[in-house]
Amino acid sequence: MVPDERLSVRKVKNYWDKRGWKLPGVDFVQLSQGPQEVNAIRSGQIDTFAVADQGTADAVKTGSGLGVLTQASDSAMFFFDMCRDQPPFDKLKVRQAAAYTIDRNALNQAANSGDGIVTDELWPKGSQFYFPEFADKYPHNPKKARRLLQQAGAAGATFDLMTYPAPAFQQVVPAVQEQLKKVGLNARIVQTTNIAQDLYIAKKAPSNILSTINPGVAKLNNLTPKFLTNYCGYDRPDVTAAIETLKSSPDPAKQKDAWRTAQKAMVDDVPFLVLYFGPVRQAYVAKKVGGVTQMLEQGQGPSFRQMYLKK
Repeated sequence: MVPDERLSVRKVKNYWDKRGWKLPGVDFVQLSQGPQEVNAIRSGQIDTFAVADQGTADAVKTGSGLGVLTQASDSAMFFFDMCRDQPPFDKLKVRQAAAYTIDRNALNQAANSGDGIVTDELWPKGSQFYFPEFADKYPHNPKKARRLLQQAGAAGATFDLMTYPAPAFQQVVPAVQEQLKKVGLNARIVQTTNIAQDLYIAKKAPSNILSTINPGVAKLNNLTPKFLTNYCGYDRPDVTAAIETLKSSPDPAKQKDAWRTAQKAMVDDVPFLVLYFGPVRQAYVAKKVGGVTQMLEQGQGPSFRQMYLKK
């Protein structure tokens, strides 16, 4: 290992499942997201990397002999969080106005070239935890959004919108800002590399656009009392009980009822908006690397178990 540069791992000769792993070893090279990764794979410094954003994917595709595997994921959730205890989002009508403002198809196109999954629920259509009765409760309707802002006395309101300065947010955050501006909500984009301190502890902004790569109940961390990311202090007894059920009960019927409770709260309270589920992408040198597959669970990335070097 070379600190801040490289970590090398090699297959152990007496590993019990050595036939299941085709790679003799993997060198993990530390690089900045975006151009540095693209240059590294083009020059042969690396053979594969997890692609964080559409711009990087497009840049890789222009290189000779390079490929990008793209798969939809129901875990990579991008969301717009709004604090009910801070203006202007302390008024339900303002949060509802924001919900009516968002054009998810446009966001998915801008950020992912349409490769993400567009949904306004915690799970996409086709999932056992998707509920048609709660779908599209706040369809894109700028006119209605403006009316709600007028009723709330919040037309022209200005607020800080915090996000992380990573490529994955370079397209979606300005796009949301522009959509909100058209109905009379003015977002000042604030970037920080220390989300934990500036947002969750210091509470320097009443809203944020971030993402989470969490399957299952971890999608509800922002609604879980005393959880760090629930910096807005959301606390609704039936939702808390539902979260506990999801953590403890293996009963499918109880699990479904719990997710239904959580989704109903999303409609009733509008604590945050699911923007889309982002795609998971893996760039690779096509003539050298085979068996490129991805894990779509927590921490999403390449499945090295399936990968092999071509002869």
